[in-house]
Amino acid sequence: DFNDLCATTGFDQDLTAFRMLISQMAHETANWKYMKEIGNPAYFTSMYEGRSDLGNTQKGDGVRYSGCGAIQCTGRANFQASYDYLHEKRGLNDPRIMAEGTAYAADVYPFSICIGWLINNNYLEVCKTGDVEYATRILNGGYNGLEDRRYWFNKAKNVITSL
Repeated sequence: DFNDLCATTGFDQDLTAFRMLISQMAHETANWKYMKEIGNPAYFTSMYEGRSDLGNTQKGDGVRYSGCGAIQCTGRANFQASYDYLHEKRGLNDPRIMAEGTAYAADVYPFSICIGWLINNNYLEVCKTGDVEYATRILNGGYNGLEDRRYWFNKAKNVITSL
């Protein structure tokens, strides 16, 4: 699933971008521990329910499409974009992605669920800059965990020496 994400989005073609993606994913998943956002239904409802910017237009969308996968993809619109890509480009017909959202996609498609967001936000170009602050702001909407993201990016630069 990870290799497919990288090939699909072009992250397997640029070393700086690959390192940045790995570092952002490491932070978002608490060092690969969580492929689902930590929280309870009340939290997800308060944070995401009714958010048109995330495409959450139906009752229950806040919980159903809470953070998921390696970048904690959030919202009906982002899930739909990934599902549409998988359906149209790969012929995958798995309605459970949209019907169950995070509860299903995090376990079955922890990287593919991120494809739509990565493409729609031109994240490859963002990551090519090597600017951790910029990449964090685009992915997170702010600078949450910036020092941890810098740590992982520096580690990636030292460990990942070629593609």
